Amino acid sequence: MSKVEVSVVMSVYNGEEHLKEAIDSILNQTYSDYEFIIVNDGSTDNSLNIINSYNDKRIKLINQENKGLAVALNNGIKNSCGEYIARLDADDIAMPSRLEKQILFLKENEKCVLLGSNAIIIDQKGGYMYISNQPTDKNEILKLLENSSPFFHSSVIFKKDVFYKCGGYYEKIKHNFEEDIILWTRIKEFGELNNFKEPLIKFRLSPSSITTTRKKKHKDLHLSIAKNIIKNGDISEEDRKILNNITKRKSRSYKYGMYHANIGVIHLLINSDRKNALINFKKSIVYYPFSLRSWFFLILSILPFFFVKQWKKYRKIK
Repeated sequence: MSKVEVSVVMSVYNGEEHLKEAIDSILNQTYSDYEFIIVNDGSTDNSLNIINSYNDKRIKLINQENKGLAVALNNGIKNSCGEYIARLDADDIAMPSRLEKQILFLKENEKCVLLGSNAIIIDQKGGYMYISNQPTDKNEILKLLENSSPFFHSSVIFKKDVFYKCGGYYEKIKHNFEEDIILWTRIKEFGELNNFKEPLIKFRLSPSSITTTRKKKHKDLHLSIAKNIIKNGDISEEDRKILNNITKRKSRSYKYGMYHANIGVIHLLINSDRKNALINFKKSIVYYPFSLRSWFFLILSILPFFFVKQWKKYRKIK
């Protein structure tokens, strides 16, 4: 294998809808010393045909049975030859100068072992929502890591040798989990964690994303289980049963209901866009009429904006 400085690793499972846009964003980087490893994790849609439509020597395709994100990423990294590993999910978009700016930062900050960035948040169709405000101070990053991930997984680049010292991604859970938080927590023992202030990716919210459909109480349980894995080195049978119970496959109506509810909340509380908030809360209730949260925000969006401001003040939303 010929050496490159960066290996970009992407796992794909039935990601045909946005895959081409994600691939193009990597192939159009201003930085050139990289390879692009795409792991097809047993897709049953048109994803493989989309990948095969590219005739680009930088792309290295790995086909495997569906084994989950962690296994796919470990497999991709195992077959990489870069000093650094950069991540991108199959529905996100890298800004053209992302790799160039991240490599320059890492070379100027030798103690940094993992670097993320802020993101432009977009909806399912690519519409602009807002720009994130991830912490850039090292201490704030470590503090946030105690209760959440301070990084967009698609934005990170890290040193491969440190990745292996940490044991790679935790593989014993197939479905989407907190494999990133487990890895970041282990990586912090080997150097500094940083976030680039400028948004270097577009992060897509979608009905299939666990980020937009998971309930808060389930997020807390996921985090608690992740902490137990970090502490004990493995998942207990009790935690596995809890995890299996809260990650049962949700219906399409539930996923779309939660997606539109969350998009509505962003429009109402962040963008002060009552019109689009109402549209999404109505869609949410059509898809999933049993959500008290959707009904609450629908009513809130109809009331005078004074009440929205009071809610934001109560929830400490700026």
